[in-house]
Amino acid sequence: MKTTLSVKNKLGFVNGAIPQPTDEFDPLYSDWQRCNDLVLSWITNCLSRGIHATVLYVYTAKEVWDDLQQRYTQSNGTRVHHLKQAIAALKQDNLPVSLYFTQLKGFWDEFLNYRPIPGCTCGAKCVCGLSKTLMEYQHYDYVHSFLMGLNDSFSQVRGQILLMEPLPSINKVFSLVQNDEKQRGVGLLPLPIGMPTVESTALVSRMDNSMPQTLSYEGTGLTYPNAGSNALLSHFDSNRSSQYPRKDRPICSHCGLKGHTADKCYKLHGYPPGFRGKNRNGASANQVSGHMSTGSNFHDNNPQNLSTLTAQLLNLLNAQNGQSSQQHHAITNAHPHQAATSLATVTQPPLNMAEWVIDIGATDHMVINTQYYTSMQVVHNLNVTLPNGQSVVVTHIGSIQVTSSLLLTDVLFSDIAPPSSPTHTTQPSSPIQHSPPPLRKSTRVTQPPGYLKDFHCQLVHSGITSTNSPSNASLYPLSSSLSYAKLSPSHRNFALSVTTISEPTSFTQASQNPHWQAAMSAELSALEANHTWSLTTLPPGKHPIGCKWVYKVKLKADGSLERYKARLVAKGYTQQEGLDYLETFSPVAKFSTVRTLLAIASVQHWSLTQLDVNNAFLHGDLSEEFSSTILKQGFVQSKSDYSLFTRTQGTTFIALLVYVDDILLASNNIEAMHSLKASLHSEFKLKDLGNLKYFLGLEVARSNKGISLCQRKYALDILSDSGMLGCKPVSTPMEQNLKLSQSDGDLLDDASLYRRLVGRLLYLTVTRPDISYTVQKLSQFMAKPSSTHLAAAYRVLKYIKGTSGQGLFFPSTTNLQLKAFSDSDWAGCPDSRRSITGYCVFLGDSLVSWRSKKQHTVSRSSAKAEYKAMASVVCELMWMVPLLKDFKVEHSKEALLFCDSKAAIHIAANPVYHERTKHIELDCHLVREKIQDGLVRTLHVTSQNQLADIMTKALGSVQFHSLIDKMGISNIYAPS
Repeated sequence: MKTTLSVKNKLGFVNGAIPQPTDEFDPLYSDWQRCNDLVLSWITNCLSRGIHATVLYVYTAKEVWDDLQQRYTQSNGTRVHHLKQAIAALKQDNLPVSLYFTQLKGFWDEFLNYRPIPGCTCGAKCVCGLSKTLMEYQHYDYVHSFLMGLNDSFSQVRGQILLMEPLPSINKVFSLVQNDEKQRGVGLLPLPIGMPTVESTALVSRMDNSMPQTLSYEGTGLTYPNAGSNALLSHFDSNRSSQYPRKDRPICSHCGLKGHTADKCYKLHGYPPGFRGKNRNGASANQVSGHMSTGSNFHDNNPQNLSTLTAQLLNLLNAQNGQSSQQHHAITNAHPHQAATSLATVTQPPLNMAEWVIDIGATDHMVINTQYYTSMQVVHNLNVTLPNGQSVVVTHIGSIQVTSSLLLTDVLFSDIAPPSSPTHTTQPSSPIQHSPPPLRKSTRVTQPPGYLKDFHCQLVHSGITSTNSPSNASLYPLSSSLSYAKLSPSHRNFALSVTTISEPTSFTQASQNPHWQAAMSAELSALEANHTWSLTTLPPGKHPIGCKWVYKVKLKADGSLERYKARLVAKGYTQQEGLDYLETFSPVAKFSTVRTLLAIASVQHWSLTQLDVNNAFLHGDLSEEFSSTILKQGFVQSKSDYSLFTRTQGTTFIALLVYVDDILLASNNIEAMHSLKASLHSEFKLKDLGNLKYFLGLEVARSNKGISLCQRKYALDILSDSGMLGCKPVSTPMEQNLKLSQSDGDLLDDASLYRRLVGRLLYLTVTRPDISYTVQKLSQFMAKPSSTHLAAAYRVLKYIKGTSGQGLFFPSTTNLQLKAFSDSDWAGCPDSRRSITGYCVFLGDSLVSWRSKKQHTVSRSSAKAEYKAMASVVCELMWMVPLLKDFKVEHSKEALLFCDSKAAIHIAANPVYHERTKHIELDCHLVREKIQDGLVRTLHVTSQNQLADIMTKALGSVQFHSLIDKMGISNIYAPS
C-alpha cells in the first residue's frame, strides 16, 4: 500500500507530511480535500465490510491510517522466530541446488527486512568500521546456512569453500556449488562408441511377475522402467581415466555401507513404510526397491529415455563382440521394450542370456543353474534377499565365465525354480510378443471418503490392499459400540443430521461463512433493537468485560436445517458477583426440572414442543417483559424453579420451561399449545422447531414405551476433540477401589487441557449418572492436576467410547411415586478424610435427580456420614414435592427413603440417641421433622441393592453394571 501511494505521490496524506490547510478559504484547501477523499476511498475499498463499518465516519486518510495501524499492528517477534526456525530446518534433500538456494534466499531477505543491520553513528565518515564488521558477520552466517543445508554429496566442494580466506560472496558460493552439480551429470551422457574399458557386472536373477514397473537403485540416483522378465537394464560408470573421473560415493559411518550417510541410515533411524527389506548379513545401499527415486535423470517410462540407455548398451556390446551394423540398426529402430529383449540375442555366450540382467552394481550375483559354474564350492548358513523381497538360502558359490573377457567371481547359487515364461523368437528382426507387465500396486495410504467423516463409519478393507501401506482400520471401531439399527427411520435421519452438524468455534471461522455472517448481523440488530446496552464512560479503576460469539445450528424435528444462530455473550468467567454485576437476568431452568417434566410427560402422554427465541433474554427489561406477558395469559410462575410457568384451564394443562433462548412446551391439548405459540409469536420473535428432538444438547427419542434421553453427539464430540475415537473401550469409568489424591503423579505443565476436558465431562453428567462419581472426583483437582489425574480422565473417555449412546429412560407405564436412595463413603477423601455423599431420586421408575459430592465437614463415625447424606436427600425431596404440584401431580403418599445404614435409620426414628447426634443436631431435627410430617419414610436396603452406592465409590464391573440396569439407564444405540 505504501508503495502504491508513493507512486501516486499521495503518501504524505497518510503519514502527515501533507497536512490539512487550517483555513477553509485557502485556495489549496479544495485540492487537498479532493486528494484526501481519493486516498480515503483507496484505503476503504481495500477493507472488509466489517472493518469498513468501523471507520465509516472518519473523514481524513491519516486518521483512518493511524486507527488501522494502532488496531492491527503486530509484533514481528513471532515471524522472526518462524523465519529462524525455517532457515535452520531447511535442507536440500531432493531439491536442485538452484531451488534450494532460492528458498533460502527468500527466507534470508525477509529476515533482514525485519532485522536490518544497524547503521553507524560516526557520521558521514565512519572510523569505527562497526557496520562493515556486522555486514561481514551477517554474510558469514548466510554462507554457513547455505553450506550446512547441502547434501553430503557436496562435502568435497563444501570443504574447499570453507578453506577459502576470506569466504567468497554468497552468489559466488552458489555458482561453485551449481557448477559441481552440473559436473555430476556428465557421467549420465551417452557413452562414446568404442569405449576401451567398461566396468560392468551381471546378475542372474529371478524376475517374477511381482516386480514393480520401475526399478530404483539406491545410491545411484537413477530409476529405470521394468520392461519384463527378459529386459536388460544397465548403467555403466565411465572408466577411471582423466577424461571420465569416477566420483567417490559417501560411506555411512554407522553401518559402513556406501550410498548414504549416517543421518539417512535406515538401520539407525528405522526403515520407511513399504520398505521391502535388506540382506541382514551385510547388504549394501544398492538394494532394489519398488518406489521411484526423486531427482533422477531417468524418472519415468519415457521411451526416449530407454532408447538412450539402449544405445549405451549397444556401444558396450559392439566393443565386446563386434556386432554387425545391420544388427545395430535393427535394434536401434525397434521399440524400446523390443530392443531391450533383442539385446539378449546379439551375444552368443554358452549361457542362456535370457536369464541374465546386466546390473549397475548389485550386492551379490546369483545363478539358478550349477551348469553355468566353471568352479564352485559348498557354503552353509548364508541367506540373500532377492529384489522382490524374498529371502532364499545360498548353497554354493563359485566363478562363471560369461564371455571370453568377462569372468564373474563369488557368484551365488540357490535351488529356486526359474520363472515360467512364453517362448519368444530370438531373431532380432522379428516382432517379439510380450505379456503385459504387471500393474504396480499403489503405495498410497488410503483414507475414508470425506463425506463419511461425520458418520463414524468403519471402512471395509479388501484383501488386496497393498502390503506397503498400513491399513487405517481401527482395532476398536466405533461401530462395535454404536449402532443405529434400533432407531426408527425418522429418528435415524435426525440422529445422523445432528451428528453431521459443524459449528464454528471461533469468530475467524464463522466470518468466512456468509450464513454465519448473516446470523451475527441479525444478533447485533436484535441487541440494538432491545436496547441491551448503553454507552457510558468507564468508571475509574474498572476494566471492561469482554464478549464472545457462540454459534449454534438449529434443526427442525425432521433433522432439516432451521437456521444458523449466533449469540453475543459476555465472558462471565471474567466477572465477579457484587463487583462487576449485582444480578443476572437470563432465565436458566434446572436440569432436574427438565428431567422431571419429561418423566411426567412420558406417563401422562403430553405433547412436547420446542421453541427458539431469536434473541435471548439477556437484558433485565426484556426478561421482565417476557414474564409479564406470560403471566397475563394466565400462567403461574413456579416457586421451585423460576424458569417454569404453568397454566391450568379446565382439563387443559400447559407447562412452559425457559432456558436462556430455548423454550420447552408440554401440554395435554395440542390446540391450546398452537394457540399459545401464535400468541407468543405476536409478542416476540420465535421459531417453532416442532416436536422435541434436540434440547440443550440432549437428544430426545420417544416411542410408545417411553422417552429416551442421551447426549450421544456431545459424547462423540468429546472423544473426537480428545483424539480418543479409536481407543479401546473399558467396562467401568474408574478402576475399582481407586483413591485419587492431590499428591499423585507429576504436575501437568499445561493444566488447561485437563480443565477443559473435565468441564465438558461435567455437562455430560446431565444424562450420565454412571460417571457422576468419577467426574466429581476429577473436578477436585482443577487447581493442580497431575499426570495421574489426566490418565484417570482418559479412562472415563475409554468408558464413554463403549457407551456413547447411553442415557436415561423414562417409561410410560410407571407410577409417580417418589423413591430415594442415600449412601455415603465414610472418610473417602484421602486428602481431607471427608466423606462422600451420594443419592438418587426416582419418580416411579424414572431417575430424575442424583448427586455425588464431598461433605463439608469431617464425620467422626460412619453413622454420622450416612445421616448427613440422608439429610441431603430429604432436602431434595422437600424441593421436589412442590414441583410435582406445579405439574398437577398430587403426591399424597410418603416418599420412600432407602438407606443401608441401620444406625442412621435408628437415629432418625429414635430421639434417645442424643449423645451420638450432638454434632449433627440440625440434620437430626430436619429429618425427624419431615418423618413426623409424613413427607418421608425411611426403609433399610441391603448394600447389594443400594443404588446410591454407584455415587460414592468406584465399583467393580459386575456390581457397576448391575446397579445401572436397576437405575433405568439404557442405551438405544447399543449394537444388537
